[in-house]
Order: sequence, then structure tokens, then C-alpha cells
Amino acid sequence: MAIQGSVLITSNGGANTVTLPSSDLTIVGIFHNDIYVSIQMSPGTYAYIPHFGTGFRRYAPVTFKPGTNSFTISSPTSGAYIVVYYGTPVAGARPLSDYIGVLATASPAAAGSGSVQVNFPKGSGKLTGYSCYVTTSYIETQFNTATGKQLTFFDVTEEVLEVQNITPMDVSLADTFTLNYTAGAALSFYAFFFYK
Repeated sequence: MAIQGSVLITSNGGANTVTLPSSDLTIVGIFHNDIYVSIQMSPGTYAYIPHFGTGFRRYAPVTFKPGTNSFTISSPTSGAYIVVYYGTPVAGARPLSDYIGVLATASPAAAGSGSVQVNFPKGSGKLTGYSCYVTTSYIETQFNTATGKQLTFFDVTEEVLEVQNITPMDVSLADTFTLNYTAGAALSFYAFFFYK
């Protein structure tokens, strides 16, 4: 259980190709300094590693065997750094498929309330986790989980995020729902909803 090597990428602000030394390697960790990175797991299905936040670890331990010597990792900001580590899975590593999710984002121009639609692939089963990165101030998010039931989350800038601070959930999933938010200032937020 150890890292054996890595590949460093400077993001182009979109889809980036990771070229590995061989096709039989296992990805055991990912580091980035962007808002998030995503890896396409199958058509229309993406795994997300959220922003690391303040006091982040050196990498997020995962396990993922691409089965080829190259795969695509996406990052929204040009010039961000991404390091992909390979080797044998380290302690605490979870399958990258555990981080399959969708992203809901908005950038309100001032303090106040609004909403954004969250859309999932058809036939998805349950929400399994939530995380949210906010660029400044705070964001309160809220959505209905069933008639008369709702969930509310409160997130502030500089939270420790990445995979160690995903709020576990067990909520039946609709294909789409409205995410209501209240922003404390002009900001951007990125809400990650993980599902199975």
C-alpha cells in the first residue's frame, strides 16, 4: 500500500488528458488546487473531487483502475495544478465510483435568495453525500426530500472539504429538484450531490 509515481498536469481550464507510463496502473490519489476536478466514469456519469479547502491533505486517497494508459480529468480553471498518483491503494482509499455525482452552481451578484435546478441521470437511486464550496461569505442551501420534509446545509468559505468532509446522506432521489439558496454576499458556490 504505497504511492509508486505520479503525473503532474497544469489544467487548460477544461478536459485534460492524463498519460500514464503503462495501462496496468491503479490510481491511488488525486491532488488539485482548483474548485473541483471531475473524471468521466461512463457516458454522462462523472466522479467529483471537490475543492480541498483550508488545511487540506496532500492528496485525496482513491482507487481507480482506468484500464488504459490515458484518461481525461476535467478542471474549470486554467493554470490549476492536478497531480494523479498511482501505485497500490493506500489506507483510507475508497473507490472513485463512490464520488459519482452532479454539480449545481450559481454566482449571485449580491446577498439574497435564489434557486437552481439539480438534475440527475434518469434512474438514479439515492443521494449518498453532499459537499459545497463557497468562494466568500456564506451560503445556506435547502431542498425538499419528500412532501413536508427538507434538508438545509450551511457552508462558509475556507471549510475543509475534499473527500474527507462529504456529509453522508441516505435520501431517495428524484431525477430533478430545486435547490434554494440564501447568499451572504456576492459569491459563487459549487454544491456537489453524490449518488448511487
